[in-house]
Amino acid sequence: VNGPMARRAHVEGGWPEEMLVECEALRYFHLNEIRNEENLRAPQAENLRVLVLGEHEVDTTNQILKMLKSLPTPIANVVKYSLKPHPASAQTDLYLIDRTSVLNGRLSDLINDFDIVVAGTSGAALDAVLLGSKVVVVVPPSSLNFSPFRGNTSVKVASSTQEIGDAINSFRVTSPVKYKAQDFFYLNDDLTLWQRVVEVGTR
Repeated sequence: VNGPMARRAHVEGGWPEEMLVECEALRYFHLNEIRNEENLRAPQAENLRVLVLGEHEVDTTNQILKMLKSLPTPIANVVKYSLKPHPASAQTDLYLIDRTSVLNGRLSDLINDFDIVVAGTSGAALDAVLLGSKVVVVVPPSSLNFSPFRGNTSVKVASSTQEIGDAINSFRVTSPVKYKAQDFFYLNDDLTLWQRVVEVGTR
């Protein structure tokens, strides 16, 4: 298991603790460089700025965009959307959104310009949380919830337009919970845990 979150999920799922081997999350070492931002602007009553983080699958991203476009008028009238496509699916004419609202660049460079982040179940949502953003994870009805925030009440999970609207409204009066990368993953620079695994395997 690569962190406290994965360990907890396995134990709660009935996996014997003695069969769990801890190791550093090599894929997520970049999270060590992410610092929780203190200066995100609080959502305003008007012109609420929402950044949509695209998924690898264009169809999944378009499902999320369709749900956002179907929000009730009171919310839709005060929300302005921008899309940051997934790096592997960056062809802008494939998305159901005005091309002028499509952004590229590092998430850490963009996120302070937005009040709320809407994402699918990809790892980008985790980056947004660690950067101090308020995050709504959208799981389309036809998809499975693979989000690492399953069961986490500080990140809103929505599967319908109504739930997305409720999440956005709730975030207008709450502050984001501050996390560190180590709350989710083992990220020892010296790879102590992996060294133990290798030593056992070579005996």
